[in-house]
Amino acid sequence: MFWLTSDNPGFSINLDGYDNRVEEVIPNPYCTDLGHDTILYFPLTKNYCLEIGPFLKEDDVNLNSFNIPVTFMSAPELEFRFINLWTYLAQQKFVVSCDAEGLKLFAKLMTNPSK
Repeated sequence: MFWLTSDNPGFSINLDGYDNRVEEVIPNPYCTDLGHDTILYFPLTKNYCLEIGPFLKEDDVNLNSFNIPVTFMSAPELEFRFINLWTYLAQQKFVVSCDAEGLKLFAKLMTNPSK
């Protein structure tokens, strides 16, 4: 699977109040909903998506934006699907993909959500 990107490659989601109903989350292309449960996503290329999340309770209290390690992780398929869907929903004018079938699926979902 590959990441979709768009003319607005960054967006945020705020999970506060969704109680594990991630399928109802609406992405914010302006990143104005910053809070303790906000995650920012930047799908930059077909292979890389930068995820910036809040610190967790168990994180070292000395961590900050200057000394936190940046690690590479492979995303599970469900996460790929949600982030690609949110990218599609947050785009302004166009979506970029190396996977035509993925774009057709999202276009179908957007024009006929009941199918």
